[in-house]
Amino acid sequence: MNIILLFSASLLLIPLPQSDTPVNSSTKNDDPKMWTTADIVYRGEVLNLQFGAPHASRLGVIDPDGHFYYIIYPGDCAADGLKPFLSSEAFAWYTSVKINTTDFQADPYTYGVTQNQTVFTKTGTYRFLLGDNLHTDDEHSVTILNVQYYHTPRPQPEKKTAIARA
Repeated sequence: MNIILLFSASLLLIPLPQSDTPVNSSTKNDDPKMWTTADIVYRGEVLNLQFGAPHASRLGVIDPDGHFYYIIYPGDCAADGLKPFLSSEAFAWYTSVKINTTDFQADPYTYGVTQNQTVFTKTGTYRFLLGDNLHTDDEHSVTILNVQYYHTPRPQPEKKTAIARA
């Protein structure tokens, strides 16, 4: 299976120290290079991806239908209205990326598409890929992070009223 990823728009990249314990990561070794502390997110929430620095230079995502999007890739590879959120040259030292699930857009890596497209459009598992080569058949050469997304607002807890009896 070829894996190709690119993303842009609606990302906040923050070079901050790592501190949270990972809840979901799959790497080629025991030292995770990408994780999140909340691997379930709902529409309108912010997904915080965290990275061990330095790390690979490219980031992409695969949606529940199997469509690939590039998030971060070399800036000189951008064409027309398809642009990375950040060039891959600077990304290797960032330790956090915050993605707003409401309006996050990325390069859909689809022939004929000339504008970044909205990524979070349906409920399902989104697979984030971190690697220096996302066009590979070897999944062991990339770090993969699965995030469950619900295309609805987070359900509010049911309010319960206590009744006192005399």
